[in-house]
Amino acid sequence: MGTSTPEGRAGDEPPVTDAEWAEFLRRAEEGGRDAPVEPSARARMVTGRLRAEESGGRASRWSARPQKRRRLAPVLAGAAVLGLAVVGIWPEVVVDRLPGAVSATGADAAPLAPETARPTAAPPGEPFPDAPTLREPFRG
Repeated sequence: MGTSTPEGRAGDEPPVTDAEWAEFLRRAEEGGRDAPVEPSARARMVTGRLRAEESGGRASRWSARPQKRRRLAPVLAGAAVLGLAVVGIWPEVVVDRLPGAVSATGADAAPLAPETARPTAAPPGEPFPDAPTLREPFRG
């Protein structure tokens, strides 16, 4: 399946000569210096900035507003991380300020209810009837 066509047909271009083919091969071996080179991203950015300055300072893709946001975002993120670290280390800073919260230090806490008062004597009898002892280590 070739791309060649029979000669003599109307509208066909003449075939490539040997000299043209040799010149093409020589250029290809040299590295194709005739090929266009795409500018880098930085070069495109600088070109766009220069065009915006030449046009009288019209708003461009790189306006001052996104730059301010880029500067503000790390500051806000750092403040949030610092706040979380403070709450993680000293939770009473936040917990004591909540409405109805009991102070972690207990300085202004209400007196305990009578059923939660500190016991004055040991409980009567064995504390756990099925607890293991030295004589019966597998009891319970």
